[in-house]
Amino acid sequence: TSIPTINDEYYKQIFVLTQERLQVLLDNFKNKIDIVVIDEAQSISDEIRGMILQDCLDKISIQNPDAKYVFLAPGAEGFNDLADIIGIDTIHVEKTNLSPVVQNKIIIKVDPAKENNLQLSLLDNSNILSIGELTSTRGFANENTRLAAVALELGKDEGSLVYGTGAANAEDVAKQIASGLPLLENDSDLKELSKFIKKHVHKDYSLANLVLRGVGYHYGKMPSLLRETLEKNFTNNKLKFLVCTTTLFQGVNLPAKNVFIDTPTRGNRGEALDPASLWNFAGRAGRLGYAFSGNVYLIDYDDWETKPLDSKIDFKITSSFKKVINEDFDTVISRLDKNNHLGVSQYSNVDAAAGLLISRAAKGDLHNFLERSFRTIPDKSKLEIIEDATYSSLESLNIPHNILTLNWTVDPFGQERLYNRFIQKIKDGKIDELIPRHPSGNVYTNYVGVFSRINKYILNHNTSKFSNYLTAMALNWMRGKSLPEIISLSIAKKKEKNSTRPVNVDRAVREVFDFVEDNLRFKYVQLGKAYIDLLRQALIVNNQAEKAEEIYDFPLSLELGVSSIAGQVFIELGLSRISASYLENIIPNSNPTISTAKEWLRNNDYDSLNLPLTIYSELEDKGLL
Repeated sequence: TSIPTINDEYYKQIFVLTQERLQVLLDNFKNKIDIVVIDEAQSISDEIRGMILQDCLDKISIQNPDAKYVFLAPGAEGFNDLADIIGIDTIHVEKTNLSPVVQNKIIIKVDPAKENNLQLSLLDNSNILSIGELTSTRGFANENTRLAAVALELGKDEGSLVYGTGAANAEDVAKQIASGLPLLENDSDLKELSKFIKKHVHKDYSLANLVLRGVGYHYGKMPSLLRETLEKNFTNNKLKFLVCTTTLFQGVNLPAKNVFIDTPTRGNRGEALDPASLWNFAGRAGRLGYAFSGNVYLIDYDDWETKPLDSKIDFKITSSFKKVINEDFDTVISRLDKNNHLGVSQYSNVDAAAGLLISRAAKGDLHNFLERSFRTIPDKSKLEIIEDATYSSLESLNIPHNILTLNWTVDPFGQERLYNRFIQKIKDGKIDELIPRHPSGNVYTNYVGVFSRINKYILNHNTSKFSNYLTAMALNWMRGKSLPEIISLSIAKKKEKNSTRPVNVDRAVREVFDFVEDNLRFKYVQLGKAYIDLLRQALIVNNQAEKAEEIYDFPLSLELGVSSIAGQVFIELGLSRISASYLENIIPNSNPTISTAKEWLRNNDYDSLNLPLTIYSELEDKGLL
């Protein structure tokens, strides 16, 4: 769940959450955590999110040295880094390289002189064995459409995953594939899916039409219910093709008969993919209980700059924090110096590492944290340099140390600037304008002020234009406005700027998805949490504790996309924002508890409610009916 409730009446509780939510939980949870299960454990290597995970695991191990850990990672090595983090000597590893299904890696080559022919070869480790030629009525000479053409030729009868280098590329490839397929007019499930997309994303979103031909596209910043619905329709063989980005490389157990890949790169700049990630994606071909064999088609593999699928490559588990310290030691030391934080805050991995060091110094356990993180470091003098620089940095910060332990992913020097601004405004008697209010009502000016202060003092960069746009988007999002409404407003703004040029709806939808996920649900959740923690502290030290009670927890509403109690309760039950927003408008109780919401869901007459099928299916999948 996104917002786990700590219930003291329960003898035991199980929390299923992200590392960001675990971080918040640990700040408020006083009991010991006994068992920790980490799926996709290689994500400890993932930049700032990896550092958050390490920080959480370290806190749990300090709180309960006897805690048990289970780490799950596909084809990974390097578990000793995890052992260091949780303070044990070794981790018992159970590993198998045996696959319960046969996976055929097939190289596809096209001779421009014979454009209707595909040359097929089997890749067995680095050995290439010729299979033969396939002749088609279709031509394959055009490199821009070759991936779609090959997928149509070889994958149209069974579920096929097709790799797209990014969201826009996935859309383009999906459109090319769909153009070669008939309309499935009599499929009621696909009609319902199309209707759902039009109603809950946008009526002109191309995906709504593509699914009617059995084709979908999938990328990480889509709303969760949309992603899950696409995955479900693919698993049920309603969608024959799903074009996906690297988001599907891990986490989602989505088997396919065929996987099509035409490049070992990602994004517009052709950034090289981690070979282990590519192997993980190729592993989607064939799954026990789904298909006894699977085909991985490697298009133009001979022309790839690297040959990552010649031999199996495992994920290398490496602490992101440890990697940054080892590779960017001098830069980390530099970023611990207050004088190097005068420009616009970019908050990189190096800044996050510096912030984590300062937070541990503020907590008083920096030395032990470094000893645990670098148990095998050959040059211990480096740790002494880090300690000296960190404590010097801490002493330069005029801010209560307890605050620095809460929000280390936010620039501590920016936090100091904002805290000092709060102190000044409180002394000037301007407390009310600092306090974020509930998003309902006339609060636009209030939130322009909140976001402007965050941008100006924490980020060292503020433009009224962006703060105004951010406020409008944030309020619509927190109020539970539907995506079609938010997207339509964005499109209207684009038309205002250029009334003669037609708006690309797919691009507008992507931009809204990006803004929601990158800014509203991530960046400004972290910044917003720092804002309210700093404001609460500033009010308390100025004998205004009663005013601190008025602070609205807007970062939670930003993360969830709802601000009503009913909406938050439905999300706590594990439902998507789309379902929660729909249900909060029909439950005759604006202040339900978890138990009363469950009871209402289970005792309803769903024929009379006329719920959209997709929302009904989510309730069914979550066991809430």
